[in-house]
This record gives sequence, C-alpha cells and structure tokens, in this order.
Amino acid sequence: MDNKPYQSVSCSMHSELELTIMHGETLKIRYIVTQQDRAETNERIIEIKPQDIITRRQNEKGEFLVGQDKSGQVIEIRLDKICHFKIINSRNGC
Repeated sequence: MDNKPYQSVSCSMHSELELTIMHGETLKIRYIVTQQDRAETNERIIEIKPQDIITRRQNEKGEFLVGQDKSGQVIEIRLDKICHFKIINSRNGC
C-alpha cells in the first residue's frame, strides 16, 4: 500500500487504457512500486493483458488497472504509478 494520496491521471491516459481493454491488447507497462517496510521506490516493467479499471474508496484509494500477466496471475496497478505504457500485441493487427 502506498501512503501518498492518489493523483488523478489525464483523461487521455484513462481513455487509452480503456481502449486497450476493449480491443483485447497486451501492454508493456513501466510503473513505480513502493516498498511498504522501507522508504524506497523501484520501477518495474511488466507485460499485462488489461481487463478492467476499478475505483477503490477505502484502504488504498484510487483507480487501478486490473489484468493478467503471462503466467495468468492477476495484477493491480494504481494508475498514478504508471510511468509509461505501450501496446505490444494488438488483436486487430493495427
């Protein structure tokens, strides 16, 4: 859990993520991970097939991208922790 308050992301980023979900695309995402027991942050890169964007109002508040990694593990990434993402696999060939 991150102690910093959630910072809203741009409408264009939100829309792009929603489109990747609708089109069944796979993303490569670079995001920040905060270590709970230490005051340090690390960047992580992961390939994920996004499935939904959810909003939480309790505990770790904010919006989260929910998807599966290559092994099928469900991953949740807080949107304001995403540094960069790009489409690496498109079902429609575009």
